[in-house]
Amino acid sequence: SFTHFFLLERKELPPRKIFQIKERGVSGVATSMIADILCLQDTFNHKIATNLKQALYYLGSLTQFTDDLRDYSVDLAIGNANLMAGLETSFGRNAQEKFKQWYISEEEKMLEAFQNSGLVLDTAIVRAIPWYPSLIRS
Repeated sequence: SFTHFFLLERKELPPRKIFQIKERGVSGVATSMIADILCLQDTFNHKIATNLKQALYYLGSLTQFTDDLRDYSVDLAIGNANLMAGLETSFGRNAQEKFKQWYISEEEKMLEAFQNSGLVLDTAIVRAIPWYPSLIRS
């Protein structure tokens, strides 16, 4: 699916398609694979492992949201699919609000999956991960 997306990336795609392919299908899937690499299924029970994998999926999606913000001008210049640019094309002045709504929805799903895993995490740190290194100042 990664290769398929990169073939489509330079085509004009509607925001929902960019979201499904780039945020979730590429970044979400790639990040959720960490659960498989770490063999979480062997370490935790099925419920915990499944919820952690789901949480990582949404975390990966969120990192792509922030990547699209960071790479906005570069993506525009070279014609790459970018969620913010796609939202601007479809929603005009309401694009930032739509971006925010979609981001918050993904974040809520991520936090719910972490909570459903039963693990106790510092949600402020987890919520900051997609913004790294943007929030870190030297």
